[in-house]
Amino acid sequence: MALCLVVLQFCSPPWAARHKAPNILEGAYIPFDGPLSFAAYYLNGLQAIADWRIKYLEDTLTTQIKNMPSAFRASYMLPAQQESASAIHFWTPYETQVRIQLQGTRASLSQVTAAAAPQVPLSMKINKRNDLEKILSWREIADNNISRDNRNALQDRSSIDSSRGPYKNVTLSVDVKSSYLLWVSIVETNSKTLLENSLRILEQFGIGKKRHAGWGDLQKAAVYELQSSRQNLPSLDWKSLIYTIDGDTYIETLRLLSTREVSQIIKSGYLPLDMKFTQGAEYPPYWRKETVVEHARLLKR
Repeated sequence: MALCLVVLQFCSPPWAARHKAPNILEGAYIPFDGPLSFAAYYLNGLQAIADWRIKYLEDTLTTQIKNMPSAFRASYMLPAQQESASAIHFWTPYETQVRIQLQGTRASLSQVTAAAAPQVPLSMKINKRNDLEKILSWREIADNNISRDNRNALQDRSSIDSSRGPYKNVTLSVDVKSSYLLWVSIVETNSKTLLENSLRILEQFGIGKKRHAGWGDLQKAAVYELQSSRQNLPSLDWKSLIYTIDGDTYIETLRLLSTREVSQIIKSGYLPLDMKFTQGAEYPPYWRKETVVEHARLLKR
């Protein structure tokens, strides 16, 4: 298995959202093996089908999937900044800055420091169900072309109350995590060629929410072979970052992990300094809901 650093340049920021409160959504980190798994699945089973969306729905809605077979394991997409043609740095969820040296097609971990990421606050409003009355109005206009029997089966627009009940018009506030256009992910794969082909598919489909509005349009991607070893610190892989500052050794997780796996890290001699739980899945497909660790920071005893 090869470890790769994938650098992603976007035309507009990608984002994912989850409920923070009934009418408030907040940005969430995107595990990059989710989009990659879809792209590889499209390459292997969908691209030869004229209307592949029907096959996709059949596979995802009628087939019980525990873990989506994937040739990839990847970290979150993490915000990054290009220093020069030969250096790039990114920030972990705990705002630890990781500097990567680039040389040709290879990348190596050079430095880890505590540095806050520059934040550009970004929020938006999403109206939910406000288009329902418009649809019913259009349907009433077309009512003249519908037989009387079918017309009586249509729901009367006057019975729709957009101020309450299941058709209530709700405005959701979304706090996007960050508005970066450059992101990186650490990917483990046994086929660099498949990884590069999958990235080309993602350039067509995009990553993140509201792609039809331009959000998450992937402009280009670059793949570097990442040189890192657990024997030498700092060390980086698709699950976690291990580093030393002032004689203390830390682990920061870089993706969704099961509570069982984090417990094993604690039993190996680490003390949790911070840990955030969420509802999700350890591996794709990520629509499944179970208790997992979103991110954690641990100190070696």
